[in-house]
Amino acid sequence: MGNRSYKLAGDIFMAPVDADGVLTGNYVKQGNLHPLTITVSTSQEDMKSAHRDTPGQILESIATIDTIEAEATLRQWSVDALAYALAATVESLSGTAGSVAAASGSTLTAPAVDGWVYVGHENITNLVLSEDTDTSPATYVAGEHYNVDAQLGMFSIIAGAAGGFATGDAVRYAYDYAAGTGKRINIGKTATNYVAIKGSLKNLNSGDVMSLELYKVQISASGSLTLISDPDTKFEELPQKWKLLTPPGKLTPGTLDGGTL
Repeated sequence: MGNRSYKLAGDIFMAPVDADGVLTGNYVKQGNLHPLTITVSTSQEDMKSAHRDTPGQILESIATIDTIEAEATLRQWSVDALAYALAATVESLSGTAGSVAAASGSTLTAPAVDGWVYVGHENITNLVLSEDTDTSPATYVAGEHYNVDAQLGMFSIIAGAAGGFATGDAVRYAYDYAAGTGKRINIGKTATNYVAIKGSLKNLNSGDVMSLELYKVQISASGSLTLISDPDTKFEELPQKWKLLTPPGKLTPGTLDGGTL
């Protein structure tokens, strides 16, 4: 269709596949992703002349493909994309909500002033700490005698609080805890994550569209993942490296289709 300029935008979809490139799940649209670059690395073997009149000149050359790789930078990502970057597996959190009642003989030891004690569950509410006695136990006040990290299910003592407790004291406890929800990423659980990729691309200079399909891609992280951002950072990035593989039954790792190519 002739020469033309290109400036591409597009949507990328990923689906998990097994070692043979067979789909094991549905495609999921990825977040804002740019740039996406593909590099075909080749090497050449040259036959050099040993003839009297043309010594050292190249008579024949054979090119071979070494690797086909891509790099992508995600500006928005899903839990699955995060798992790919962490060589991780993903599982759904499960469990039922419940309560823990204060009981004689069931105590926690108050930590040092800069220490925190885990009560036994995360995502807790209504934490009540009290004196370890069956006769008119003193009940301590959150924010006055102790601090609570409800998400992690931990508490610390507030030093010098009148009527409070001290490091080493036995403390009875009661609280409610929420049911497990959301996803868990098991970091470093798998060294290999395979996906199939489809892309819907558009040339912004001409309006023409193209379709990208990669049959089997091994995804790995290509940089560090920031979990606590610099205060001046606007958006974190999730860089990925893709290795394009040719699965059984295919003659190429992928295709790029477009009527105007």
